[in-house]
Amino acid sequence: MKISSSETIAKHGRPVDWRSLLAYVRALEDFTRSTPARLSARTFARINAAPAIQSPPVQEFEARDGCRLAYRAYAAAESRQVVVLIHGSAGYGDQMGIIARRLAAANVASAYTIDMRGHGLSDGRSGHAVRHPWQLIEDMGDFLGHVRETHPGARLCLAGHSAGGGLALGLSRSEAAGLIDGYLFLAPFLGLGCPANRPYFGGWVSLRALKLRALTLANLFGVARFNDATVVDFDIRETTDARYTANWSYNTMLAFGPGRWLPDAAPIPADKPVLVLAGDDDDCFAPELYADAFAIVAPHAAIRSAGPIGHWDLLVSDKAIAEMAGWLADHALADFVNKTRVDAAARSTPNRAAPKRLKEAS
Repeated sequence: MKISSSETIAKHGRPVDWRSLLAYVRALEDFTRSTPARLSARTFARINAAPAIQSPPVQEFEARDGCRLAYRAYAAAESRQVVVLIHGSAGYGDQMGIIARRLAAANVASAYTIDMRGHGLSDGRSGHAVRHPWQLIEDMGDFLGHVRETHPGARLCLAGHSAGGGLALGLSRSEAAGLIDGYLFLAPFLGLGCPANRPYFGGWVSLRALKLRALTLANLFGVARFNDATVVDFDIRETTDARYTANWSYNTMLAFGPGRWLPDAAPIPADKPVLVLAGDDDDCFAPELYADAFAIVAPHAAIRSAGPIGHWDLLVSDKAIAEMAGWLADHALADFVNKTRVDAAARSTPNRAAPKRLKEAS
């Protein structure tokens, strides 16, 4: 199933036609208002030390432009629920592997992890494989269509960590939203200018600010030929896996998230359950501000703490994964009960057309 790109991306909150250069510059200046921090050496200690898991084999999904996207499918024995997990900035799909394996092993949901283009084992130059600002929306919309076809009738939840949560928010504002039954946001990025963002994401990123401003101005005049230039660098010095991405192009930065924080954007519909989960000691975001942010993004969202853990700890924490599994199981059960009630009501409703048809037949 293909999700077509939209000619009116801006109305979905996509970052192609930002309202004004001034608004963007103000958000950028606020984001860089303090001296850049450096991530603590312990930031990646827990995920670096996480034990290797037995992963299913890598498979490939071909994007509409021929780019091969690497993914893994973790099959649950009987669950009628499926979760697609999106990694965060500079990350890769296997970062989400412990979550995926445990959800499938507990029969809570079949789970998919995927490497975005230019990340992990997927095609493209590292951090520079995105050709236009809504390409990741297209990639994930098409991949979600593939998952839907593979699991007809299943409940589909989209989960995203950090910038992957931002991409999930972008998808909620796109044509792909019709494929999604619920959202799981793991310490999400909600757009440049969101009050929950820590300056420089706690030291995780550094920005090439002059180049960023110049490219933004160029794009506002319709000049996109320089969008492959590097504008974001990541502090990966304490990481131990070679699959982390060192930097991003302008296009990748625009594509991997919802763009600028839009406090007047339409919320996620109330009939699509939302869970927001973050550690109290998150390195990149201020979790105490998520309640105010989600009062706009999804007023019905359940917002929970994963305890005194950091940004990347969330991906390997037993407590955090138990919270995810419990929430997913509760909503899968609720869907099953509701469907059973609807089916029972349909069976008990008299077929008033039948006597008429029988009389006519006689």
